[in-house]
Amino acid sequence: MRKLPDELHVLEKLTEWGRTQPSVRALILTSSRARPEAAADLLSDYDVVLVVTDLGRFEKEDAWISDYGRPIVRWGDQSSIYGLTTLFRGVLYEDYVKIDHSVWPHAVLERLSAEADLPDSLDVGNQVLLDKDTRTSRWKLPSYMAHVPGRPTEAEYLSLIGEFWWEATYVARSLWREDPVFAKFCLDYQIKLEVMRRMLEWRMEIEHDWRIRPAFTVAT
Repeated sequence: MRKLPDELHVLEKLTEWGRTQPSVRALILTSSRARPEAAADLLSDYDVVLVVTDLGRFEKEDAWISDYGRPIVRWGDQSSIYGLTTLFRGVLYEDYVKIDHSVWPHAVLERLSAEADLPDSLDVGNQVLLDKDTRTSRWKLPSYMAHVPGRPTEAEYLSLIGEFWWEATYVARSLWREDPVFAKFCLDYQIKLEVMRRMLEWRMEIEHDWRIRPAFTVAT
């Protein structure tokens, strides 16, 4: 397998690029490569937040994606934070480095300074690579508790049990109708992935004082 660039090289390249872009006001590394427990490996993504003054340009133009290197696979999406539109541009580059670019409007920086808690995407861990306007200095420190399941209420617990038996009827009905595809969907996705996974996570949290992050929720 081709040798991947080391982390320091990738981060220096991204930071230097950010310095040359007037619209880019901050770059923040998040997720597994920014967590203290150092759970990242050589195939871990680089989850980078780009804070920009001209979101429209980054939405309409994709040329900036190639500034790091030649893309071989890409995918894009749109979301929001605090009611403000954000962009996602995930790219796998020719050197096998995968960068998940989250592009946020500049107004988010000021909003974050006023919030009591960081959003999950930053609370999971973050490292400021570039901050041209020193806005991040007023952020709260991450608690590293993002994506750790909270204790369910009795109603939530009973509801999950009810959901399990409800979905089980769909498996039985689909098998009777000789529809194995839908039966497998209900069993593998609805029951195993959605219901039983949550129950197993709760069981795991009980043993770890509700402080452990399930592997399923960890971005890598």
